[in-house]
Amino acid sequence: MTDSKQDPRSLIHLPPSGEMNFSDLISSFVHFLEIPGMNESLHSRSLIREINPKESIVFVFADGLGSCFLSRLPDSAFLNRNKVRDIHSVFPSTTPCAMFNCSTGMEPALHGIPGRWTYLKEHNAQIITFTISERYFGDICKQEEYPMEEVWQTPSIYTRTGKEVLFVIPGLWTDSVFEKYLCGTNPVGKYHSIKNAVDLILENVTGAAAPDFSFLYLMDLDTILHERGTEDPGVDSLLATINAELERLAVSLPPGVRLCISADHGQIEVPPDKRLSMSSNDPLYNLLETSPYGEPRAPHFAVKNGMEAEFLSLFRRQYGEFFHIFSRDELSAARVFGRHELSERAKELYGNFIGVAKDRHTLHYYPDGAGLEADHLGEHGGTEPEEITIPLILA
Repeated sequence: MTDSKQDPRSLIHLPPSGEMNFSDLISSFVHFLEIPGMNESLHSRSLIREINPKESIVFVFADGLGSCFLSRLPDSAFLNRNKVRDIHSVFPSTTPCAMFNCSTGMEPALHGIPGRWTYLKEHNAQIITFTISERYFGDICKQEEYPMEEVWQTPSIYTRTGKEVLFVIPGLWTDSVFEKYLCGTNPVGKYHSIKNAVDLILENVTGAAAPDFSFLYLMDLDTILHERGTEDPGVDSLLATINAELERLAVSLPPGVRLCISADHGQIEVPPDKRLSMSSNDPLYNLLETSPYGEPRAPHFAVKNGMEAEFLSLFRRQYGEFFHIFSRDELSAARVFGRHELSERAKELYGNFIGVAKDRHTLHYYPDGAGLEADHLGEHGGTEPEEITIPLILA
C-alpha cells in the first residue's frame, strides 16, 4: 500500500532501529530503578554503565532541545562540552509519545499513545492525550465516562519502584490528572522559572535524605519554539539561560549524583504555505470515523469499514505530494514505532492508516462551529533530522 516498494522505515528516513534512541535511555533508568517485570532494551545496559550513577541520577527532560539548537551555543558552552553523543527520538517525535515512554518504560509501539490527540473508538471521542479533555471544545471529560485507565493503561513506573523519586515540574501542572498519574505519591516540586526549578532540585538533592532519582521537566523551550518559530531571537536568549542554569546545577551537585540531560524531540519551522487544512466539507472527511488525530506531521486516520481503497486513492490525489500514506500493519511490521510490532492496545488507539510528512508540511483539521486550533510556527512529530536528533548530555 506504500508509495514505493522501499521499506517504510527507510522511505521516511528513520534511522535503523538498532541505533541508540530515547527509549534506550529510559530503559536504562528502569534498570537503575529496579522496576519489576520490565524487559531491558538493546542499549540499556551499556547506557547505564556509561551514566554510571554512584548514588543517584538527576534526569533533565528538556522539551524541544533537539541537537540542532546546541549549535547555536558556543562550543565552550556547558551543554556542548558535556554532550557525549546524539541519539534519536521515538517516532512520532513528539512529547506525548516520549513522555509516556518515560512513564511506562515502553516505546510507542507498546504503550500505544499516538500523539497529542487520541481517538477512543469505543466512545467515538477524540481527547487531548495529556488532559483527557475534549479536543475541540475543551470540556473536561467525566471520569466515569473516560477513566484515565482507558488511555493510560500501564501504571507509571515511578509508582512501582522501591527507590526514592522526586519530581520537579511546571506549576501549571498543579493537581492535573497527568501529574497524579505520573508522580503518584512521590514528592513533587512546582516551579515557575528555570532558576526556581534548579533551586528546587538542589534543595532536595543536597539534603540528608536525597532521592535516588530526580525528574526535572523543562518545557520553556518547546513553548517558545511553537509560538515564535525556530529563528526568533528569544530562542537564543532562552538557550543561554538553560545552559547557564544547568551548568549551575551540575557544579552544585554533590559527588555521587549523576546529571543526565536529554530531550524528546527538536523542532522545525513550518511555513504558512505548508500548513495544509481539512474541513468537514472535504470529501476525504466523509470516509473517516473521526477527524485526523495523533500529530499534524504524522496524522492517524480511522477509515470507515469498506472505504479503505477509496480513502487511499483520494488521499493520494489530494495529499500524496506532501505525505506518505501507510497502513498501520505496514508500519508495525517495519518496526517504525519501536523495535516491537504494535501491541493490541496500540492497534486499538492507532488509525488503520497513518500519514508521514514528506517535507515540512502539517495537516490540520478545522471543525465547523468549533474553536480553531492555533497553527504553530514551530512543529515536530515528523522525521526531519532537526526533529529526531536529540543530545545525550552527562555531567
